[in-house]
Amino acid sequence: MVDIQQRLRPGVLLREAVEDMRHTGLDLLKTSLAKARDNPGPLLGIGALVAAYLSKDFLAGTAPHNRDGATDHAPPPDAAQPAIAKAKPKAKPKTKKAKPAKSKGSSDD
Repeated sequence: MVDIQQRLRPGVLLREAVEDMRHTGLDLLKTSLAKARDNPGPLLGIGALVAAYLSKDFLAGTAPHNRDGATDHAPPPDAAQPAIAKAKPKAKPKTKKAKPAKSKGSSDD
């Protein structure tokens, strides 16, 4: 009876659970490594996909242009321009000035 009480203590149960998970994890790792050694193709493919994903921003700079000459990504902002452009004031529409009417008695003729 004392033996059962010792085994049912929370600390003992937790320690046994952690130890079982550690052994299961090690067994899984060993099995995975053995399979990767036997057939490395899928592992190399996954590695290539991860590398391409992590370097996508670098690779986008060398992407070919579309038919219209534009790239698939936005160009980097110009360093000379501020990050937030100020709105330009709208230009007032030009109005034609009315010419003064000639008087009938004018001697310009």
